[in-house]
Amino acid sequence: MRRGFGGGALSGHIESVAEKDAVFEVGELALTQQRRGLNGRSQYEPEAHTVNAAPAQQIRWDRVAGLGAVHALAGLAFFPWFFSWTGVILALLGIYVFGTLGINIGYHRLLTHRSFACPRWFERVLAALGACCVQDSPPVWIAIHRRHHQFADQDDDPHSVVGHFIWGYVGWLLFRQEALRANPLLERYAKDLMRDPFYAWLERRDNWIKVAVASWLVFFTLGAAAALLQGEDLQDGVQFGLSLMIWGALVRTVVFWHVTWFSSSIDHLWGYRNYDTPDNSRNNVLISILSNGEGWHNNHHADPRSANHGHKPGEFDLSWLTIKLLTMLGLAREVVLPSTRLEELFGPGGSRAAGSSTFCARASASRNEPNWVIGRKAAHRLRREAISASLSERHGRNGAVDLGLRPEGDGPGR
Repeated sequence: MRRGFGGGALSGHIESVAEKDAVFEVGELALTQQRRGLNGRSQYEPEAHTVNAAPAQQIRWDRVAGLGAVHALAGLAFFPWFFSWTGVILALLGIYVFGTLGINIGYHRLLTHRSFACPRWFERVLAALGACCVQDSPPVWIAIHRRHHQFADQDDDPHSVVGHFIWGYVGWLLFRQEALRANPLLERYAKDLMRDPFYAWLERRDNWIKVAVASWLVFFTLGAAAALLQGEDLQDGVQFGLSLMIWGALVRTVVFWHVTWFSSSIDHLWGYRNYDTPDNSRNNVLISILSNGEGWHNNHHADPRSANHGHKPGEFDLSWLTIKLLTMLGLAREVVLPSTRLEELFGPGGSRAAGSSTFCARASASRNEPNWVIGRKAAHRLRREAISASLSERHGRNGAVDLGLRPEGDGPGR
């Protein structure tokens, strides 16, 4: 059983339709990775494109131009004419409002991992804030991140840093990857979001970009209007409006881009580990400070559904504190806390504990949910094997154990 914050104890069942289709549980993740062969791929997974070998002709020039243009416009902040202290303050506040609320809490902990539930209108507000960070539409961002958890630090990880730091940092965004083609990717990893008309609309015709650009123009319009209402002339109004847009929107966007890229790359290279997860995830104090809690990456990979990424004393997680505040305000419920059996699963101090496969299997089997990671038939077979082996070991006998688990058909992507 997994403890819940602000919503009582969470039993094995899943509370919403979206969770039934999308939630990515720690037990199934670990079990899948433990069962992969020497080549790092499950025998139940189809071959996927090796992302670290993208040819030069596959460069995404639209991405190169877009990222370059936004960086260039943000560079105008170095010119005094575009400076204002109001703009700087808005940039700092925006990193929290758009970055922490929109990406960390909205895109990541809510939509990707379903770490808590909230009213539908508030979920969409968080998603809209995330879209204003220009890190792709909610369905695509969520699908890529779920794939990352499935193939963490392997060739099929969309932004693996193994042997290729620049690739994991930003290079993966600039090359076309066959495995990240929109339709198959969304069908396999984000079908739950695409059923929602709001998220489908954001994805359609890149409407999420229009939302982001419109938010930038709001900074300019409100700044110029405020200056004109205070009696400033037109030139001063335009200057103040541009200062708010450059700092409050563009500089903030670029800064949070790099914070996100740091988190997804450095957190798989440098830092310490509380749990011996099958990947190379690390807890990095500096990245955690910069990203308001996303740097406790090893904790997160050990327990993806947990809303709290800081598991040990001193692991400060501002995003988690924000979720606690939302709970007190009645805007968050059914909040998932770290599993009480993580050290049994992964072992304290980086030592894999005995019986971890059994826990993985039982954790998965107790939640009657689809397994879009490895397919239901494979999932049931692996669960039976893991529990069977553990019981045989424990009671000194061999042979299969009838667990009452029956194949229910393959999951998505099979």
